[in-house]
Amino acid sequence: MRLLTFLLSLVFLAGCAATTPLESGAQPDFVSSVNDYHLQAGDRIEIAVYGEEEIGGEYVISPDGTLDLALADDIQAIGLTVTELDEIIVQALSNGFVRDPKVSVQLVNWRPFYILGEVNQPGRYDFEPEMTVLKAVALASGFTLRAQEQYVYITRSGETEERRVAASSATAVLPGDTIRVVERYF
Repeated sequence: MRLLTFLLSLVFLAGCAATTPLESGAQPDFVSSVNDYHLQAGDRIEIAVYGEEEIGGEYVISPDGTLDLALADDIQAIGLTVTELDEIIVQALSNGFVRDPKVSVQLVNWRPFYILGEVNQPGRYDFEPEMTVLKAVALASGFTLRAQEQYVYITRSGETEERRVAASSATAVLPGDTIRVVERYF
């Protein structure tokens, strides 16, 4: 029995050495409001142009990051805040199409985040401002009995590499993130 415990300990330690260390200080800031948020593909926004109802409506930012707006060339929206996008749309419509355009841009919904692994209800969840790993786990009805509760793995939207981070209320979750809760060995 002791030999089995010893061997399992070695396997566990080898697995820990193969993973990246807990990252500290490298976490992006929390998204606390729409003003902090940078748009990405798949975000749904609503645009209103005063006096030009046919231009307004709901739009989804395409996978290539563009916004196909009537009377304007495709607008590159990825990485912009809602305020920056508003200003760019005003400039685009001012180029001979609409005299003194009054534009309002609003974020209709954030991209969801995903949580999988050792949680009671893995799946897709709606993002909320100031989302943390612990809030995400709570939305997924908590850890299972076998869950490793000290750390999780997060893959940021648009990235391919998974990062090991502390499972805490200080670790930010961003729209589009995938959180993986692993099984503990002991």
